[in-house]
Amino acid sequence: MEPTHVPVLVDEVRALLQPERGGTFVDCTVGLGGHARMLIEGGATRLIGIDRDTDALALARAELSSFGDRVTLVHADWSTTLHKNPLR
Repeated sequence: MEPTHVPVLVDEVRALLQPERGGTFVDCTVGLGGHARMLIEGGATRLIGIDRDTDALALARAELSSFGDRVTLVHADWSTTLHKNPLR
């Protein structure tokens, strides 16, 4: 059985982040890609997804593959990644 996850507060996150503005968004716990999909479908120009769970990243990669190079997935722990490589 494949893991499933229903992202919560999707409408609230969309309203706060306003992906229709375009730009790059970072999902620091991309998991299975639910919020990431909403952001990229909502108009985000680019999405960077970070997760330390390789199994979750594999599922997110499959979930988001149709978006091609608009999505970059990174195997890392968000707390150390952002300290070592601050996004500017």
